[in-house]
Amino acid sequence: MKALLLFQQMLVLFAMMMTGFLAYRLGWVDRHGGQKVTTLVVKVFNPLMILSSVTGKRSGDAGSLMGQNLLLAMLYFVFVILCGYLYCFIRKLPRKDGNMYLLLTSFSNLGFMGIPVVRAVFGPEYIIFIVFYLLIFNILVYTYGIFLAMGMSDKKHSFSAKSLLNTGMAACLVSVVLFFFQIQVPDPVVTFCSYMGDTAVPLSMIVIGISLAQSSFSDLFRNRETWIYLLFKMILVPVAGVLLFRLLPVNTEVFSIFTLMVSMPCAAIAGMFSQEYAGRGDEANRIILLTTVLSVITIPLISLI
Repeated sequence: MKALLLFQQMLVLFAMMMTGFLAYRLGWVDRHGGQKVTTLVVKVFNPLMILSSVTGKRSGDAGSLMGQNLLLAMLYFVFVILCGYLYCFIRKLPRKDGNMYLLLTSFSNLGFMGIPVVRAVFGPEYIIFIVFYLLIFNILVYTYGIFLAMGMSDKKHSFSAKSLLNTGMAACLVSVVLFFFQIQVPDPVVTFCSYMGDTAVPLSMIVIGISLAQSSFSDLFRNRETWIYLLFKMILVPVAGVLLFRLLPVNTEVFSIFTLMVSMPCAAIAGMFSQEYAGRGDEANRIILLTTVLSVITIPLISLI
């Protein structure tokens, strides 16, 4: 993976992010508008970008690599979850704090950030590799993720399996079927998915920028535990993951996707769950935003290993 190319692409994505930041600070969009755009990206544009990665394309050599990709995707989640428990053990965190850091470590921004980065560096045909990560992500975040978020609060919450039924999960499942069975869809559908999916990249970055603009910068630098965690999450975890899993006999491109995934910042949904179940969204969102900004530098650096 070319670190310079990756750094250039990260700068482009960062510029998109700053567009959202300035749009909010200049009053062109408010918090409510940002939430509506987020909903559109999550429920419409991102799923269509996932579908556009397989519609009108043939699997070629990629089909033979999916077994390796699926293995690495499963190992990835085992690895990051164990890393989360290791951090809590080393730092001797109480259960409520520990659950928040477990949530942040276990779930990274594989969709909002991961898809645009892979698309920019490798091309749209490689988004299918991320689909397997997203499938596992969706299953875990709406089960294990909610369990962790509930543990951050003294209140009792009920879990519903209906949370697994969402457009992102549906798009992943449909993409897998289309990919492996080489199902051809009509050209108008291909064009629709392509046009709509293309908007997901800038809109995803703009949404992150809007979220960044809503934070108080003075609060971002006060907590010592936050900076210790940033070092752990953005440097130690990806470096350890790359050094450990490069020992596996897997394809270079498959491993490059893994390298990007393990380098991603914390997922926004971790902040949403922290707020919904424990009222600690501000604390979690500060960490999410810092990891997102740092990723512009750390992702290219990790790719050099």
